[in-house]
Amino acid sequence: MTDHAQSSQRNFLKLAAAAKETNMKINAIKGHLGIRTAVQDATYVEAAGWGKYRWWRYLLGLMIILFAWMVAANVASALVALTLGGKEGIAALTRLDYAAFGSVGGFVVVMAGFPVFLAGILIAVTFIHQRHPRTLVTAREKISWTRVGHGFVAGFVPWVLVGCSSCTSNNAD
Repeated sequence: MTDHAQSSQRNFLKLAAAAKETNMKINAIKGHLGIRTAVQDATYVEAAGWGKYRWWRYLLGLMIILFAWMVAANVASALVALTLGGKEGIAALTRLDYAAFGSVGGFVVVMAGFPVFLAGILIAVTFIHQRHPRTLVTAREKISWTRVGHGFVAGFVPWVLVGCSSCTSNNAD
């Protein structure tokens, strides 16, 4: 056998071993309904491939999420506005006058659509892509609350520092 043929054969065997390892990882992560994660070193991007990911699923998921956000969430806000203020509440909502509900009521009216939006995301992930909702957060088998805490600190501390510096530098009194 020539050196080129031996080199090609070695490369082929390496590719076959890599494919076998990848197949073993895929089989390791498949469990109940093919959405259970068992590989600890999987990346977040690899988790996207664990579900069903044909192009039409992304399009359908996007349509469901947009419908939940733009239609169903507005219906939820309108129902809360109707509950809090009656017909005057609906009129205030159409004028985008959230102050008419008071500070807490305005907040509740604005935030009423977010659970509906989240439900649209969960429907798209769970039923269309057939992935576990946990894969939106992590590719690991369990959520690492230590990492969540680190992320919270990494976002909260700069936010507080910027807020405090703007309060001290913009002293209009």
